[in-house]
Amino acid sequence: DAQFHEIQKIWSPSFMSSAYFGYELDTYGDKCAIVGKEPHVVEVRKLVGDKWEYLQTFYDSDISTVNSVCMNGEFIAYGKPNQDSDGIPTKFDQGSVYIYRWDGNKYNFFQRIISPMDGNSDFFGNYLQMQGNRILIGIKNGSTVGVTYTFNGINFVLEQYIVTEYNNTYVQYELDSNFIFLGLPYHAVAGSSEKGIVEVKELIGGVWTNDGYLTASDGAAYDRFGMSLDFAD
Repeated sequence: DAQFHEIQKIWSPSFMSSAYFGYELDTYGDKCAIVGKEPHVVEVRKLVGDKWEYLQTFYDSDISTVNSVCMNGEFIAYGKPNQDSDGIPTKFDQGSVYIYRWDGNKYNFFQRIISPMDGNSDFFGNYLQMQGNRILIGIKNGSTVGVTYTFNGINFVLEQYIVTEYNNTYVQYELDSNFIFLGLPYHAVAGSSEKGIVEVKELIGGVWTNDGYLTASDGAAYDRFGMSLDFAD
């Protein structure tokens, strides 16, 4: 029978202790983006033959930790949810997202998006996912748990706030071209604590619209249904 086997081990570029290299990663086609929490970098690798060869490292002047990364064929984005407002601690943990664009040879800085809600502890960028020309960005501001942006050919522009009225102590996300799934594992269902649900949003007429929710058919208290999500066409 066919089996998976290790073809390569990729080490932290800094070899620092507590680098947490591989804390988050994403792949698209022949490229892979890997987060290192120390020294706050994103390293990009390209598949050449059967080896992932070094391509590029992203650095920026802010020392906030990179917590998330996503990519498609043209863009790579990474999130710094603990970044203070414009690097000045007037609004703590507001967060921002950095976007780089492929020019055929390398990625170049393209755009920085800051929290559109302009609040303290928004943690904007705690989660990222791209699908086509759309990016879903996690945020924590009351009932608002996410924001979608779309690429208009010039920049990524705000599309819609994603809101839930359920318990959003912890949220998992999954983005498809026509659906957003929100995993809410700490929500109580029918009096059962932390049974968990998955809320579904559908893109109808260009608007993300509530489309019900999913629960575990045999769920019980503390099952925390929705703790992790993935979607395949």
